[in-house]
Amino acid sequence: MEPNAPSFAAPAAVCPHWMSTRVLLAVCAISLLAQGVLIVVDPQAMVALNVLIALDFVFAAAGCLISCASRQNAETRMLWILVACGFLLSIAGQIGSTYDLVMKLPQTTATISDFFFLIYGIPVLLAISFTSDEADLRVLFWLNGAQAIVAAVLIYFQLFTILPSTGHLAAISTTSLMDVYNAENLTLAGAVTLRLFGNPASAKRRFYVALSIYLWSYAVVSLILGYFELERNIAQGLQDVFWGLPCLLLLAVLAFWPDGSAAPNETNKNSNRSIGLLVDNLSPVLFTLVMVIMGARIASAYPWIGFASITIAVVLYGLRAALLQGKYLRSQQDLASSSRALVDAVDRLQDISIRDGLTGIYNRRHFDEVLLAEWKRSIRTQKPLSLLLIDVDHFKKLNDRYGHPEGDECLKKIAEQLLKKLRRSSDTLARYGGEEFAAILPETNRESAQLVADAMRMSVEDLKIANEDSQLARVVTVSIGVCSENAMLNRPAEELLNAADAALYRAKKQGRNRVQFA
Repeated sequence: MEPNAPSFAAPAAVCPHWMSTRVLLAVCAISLLAQGVLIVVDPQAMVALNVLIALDFVFAAAGCLISCASRQNAETRMLWILVACGFLLSIAGQIGSTYDLVMKLPQTTATISDFFFLIYGIPVLLAISFTSDEADLRVLFWLNGAQAIVAAVLIYFQLFTILPSTGHLAAISTTSLMDVYNAENLTLAGAVTLRLFGNPASAKRRFYVALSIYLWSYAVVSLILGYFELERNIAQGLQDVFWGLPCLLLLAVLAFWPDGSAAPNETNKNSNRSIGLLVDNLSPVLFTLVMVIMGARIASAYPWIGFASITIAVVLYGLRAALLQGKYLRSQQDLASSSRALVDAVDRLQDISIRDGLTGIYNRRHFDEVLLAEWKRSIRTQKPLSLLLIDVDHFKKLNDRYGHPEGDECLKKIAEQLLKKLRRSSDTLARYGGEEFAAILPETNRESAQLVADAMRMSVEDLKIANEDSQLARVVTVSIGVCSENAMLNRPAEELLNAADAALYRAKKQGRNRVQFA
């Protein structure tokens, strides 16, 4: 996007999604109003009321799927799909409850519809306990599915104390069922609230806020209506309209919090990073803990089922932990490899930055740095420092006659030959400019510098690179200016450079292809 693009460009892309959610919000509000009017006009119209309540769950599931279809990452889409699955189970429970009402079945014990109302919490709990580390491991989806199946079996045994294959069910009472249901609602609401303390990213924060509002409102409605119906023996009626209120609140959040927008008053993520890490590490334990508790509850009636469920829960958690640990180790290895590659790349980049692109020897920038450093070291050690300035004789004539490509090849060969004549690793050869080279020889006196300079001059001449327009030997030669002296504290390094340059000028003036000292 261009820097000056209008600010409405980004929201326009997400407009269709939250507009669709607003339509669902309006329809859900109309449904609640219709439920209230219906039950006031005809208090016996409970079947129609149950159908409208089921539609509220349909609207909520549709809102989740619309959020899933909007521009979000794969992890957030998975969270919305899991919650939508929970609403589908609630719809199945509501259909079952309507069937019980039509068939006038007794409402004193738990029924199959109550089983669906309870297992709606399984995919919701999976969504709450889902962490970012699990998003890339597909095998964890299978483990989650296995956990969901075991949890559904345990919930069944929480409601019915005899295996279904016997054809006889001994269901728990409605009062006990409501206690289990309220415990589940409060556990889910508390768990999703805990996730908010981790201060997640914007899209996931929108998910957790919407889900927490739904779960807390649903828990409160369940507590209040359960109290009126069970403790005060108030028959079903107008108060049942409130079952759709949590769905309305969920759709309101989805409708007025557009996808990808920043959370209101979003704080710095770094401030809650430790809490976020703690929550992420504890979340996978939550589902396992619930399974262990349910297995322990039924162990007295069915020891082998309780023991098996606890064992399965622990094994599944162990597999999950092993997979995540393997992913963590691989990520650490990749990080270490990336770090090494980064260090190597930085070293290569640094080496490139101080190298001449044509000849491969050091460039002028590095030459200046080394000269200053060696000058300071000469001041400290009071040992001589020698500098050689080397100029290719009649190089312009070579370029004019043979062309620049031949001139470049000439400079490469000369640089390679000069480099061979350096005696120590501390000596530095650099391309000083155009056809000029420079050599820094630390702790080198005049006599040693002359030996190096003479060797360089003769080695270049021995290359016998043709330069027929040269007035000397018809081959490429070099002139060298040398300066050797002990550095002094109050004198700049440029004095050494200027002296060598003056010596080079005299060497060229006196006929070239020679070494001249300052």
